[in-house]
This record gives sequence, C-alpha cells and structure tokens, in this order.
Amino acid sequence: MGSSDIPPPTAPGWLIPASSALLSAGVVFWLICYVLMTKRSLSTRDTPIPLLALGINLSWEIVYAFYVTEEWLEFAGFVMWLALDMPVLYTTLRYGRRSNAASPLVARHVPLLLGLVFVFGLVTNSLFVSWWLKEPHRGSGLNPARYGRVSKQEIRRSWRGGLLASHK
Repeated sequence: MGSSDIPPPTAPGWLIPASSALLSAGVVFWLICYVLMTKRSLSTRDTPIPLLALGINLSWEIVYAFYVTEEWLEFAGFVMWLALDMPVLYTTLRYGRRSNAASPLVARHVPLLLGLVFVFGLVTNSLFVSWWLKEPHRGSGLNPARYGRVSKQEIRRSWRGGLLASHK
C-alpha cells in the first residue's frame, strides 16, 4: 500500500502508521545493507552483488524514484538507495573482471553486460509502470482521487453506501 493510498473503511486504524513504519524500517535496513556490501567488497576485492541483480536494481530504483513515487518519504528512500548503489556499482566495475575470472567471456565484458541489463531493466520497468498506472483503478487501488476524478468525500460516501447495501 502506498503512503498516499486511502485504505478501505474496514481497515484497522493502525494499518497506515504500521505500513509507514515498515516502509521506513525497510529503507533504513537496505541502506545499512548497501554500506556493508560496499565495505565487504572493498576488503575482499570481489563484487558485492551479481551483475543481473545490480543492473535491474539500479533501473527500478530510477524508474520508481522519478516516475512512481508520490510522497517525499518514498522519493527520499529510492534516491538514498540509488545514491548508495553508486559505491556498489563502483566496486562491481572495479572488481568485476577478477570476480568473474571463471567465465572469461563475462569477465571481459562486465561493463557492457551490466549496461545491457540496466537498459533492459529501464525499458521493462518503465513499460510495466506506465501500463500499471495508465488506469486509475489498476495501479492505485481505491484511490481515484489521485487522478482528480473523484473527491475523497465521494469515495467515502460510496464506501458507506456500498457497505450499507451489502449488509441489508
């Protein structure tokens, strides 16, 4: 659930604060993970993450940070992840050849392969997100007010009316 989504009236009052707290904790723990991966990579001189995972990770962080997020906390989380991915990217490019020595073809083409995966991730994530957000009901759950088509008061009235009608 996005931080700006409107929960259904049957949702408990603690749902949104719990969702926001878990999102914040996830951001913090991933930031710690990035720092520890980079530190370990610099000490072992090995790549901290597989090329495929890094390329896809960088691409979805860019797409979601600049195209999907609506709230400052969501945007800040993606941007911080992206910023802390830069040292991970650096260590991957620096030690990628050595880490992939068992596969000479991969070792010789680490930057190219990473770039191809990144571009593939940008395209596929962008296509998915544009499809997902194209129709208000599909990518926004019960929040057509996000698109200016229905006011929050109208949504609340329709929920109440629907709930009353379903309980008769």
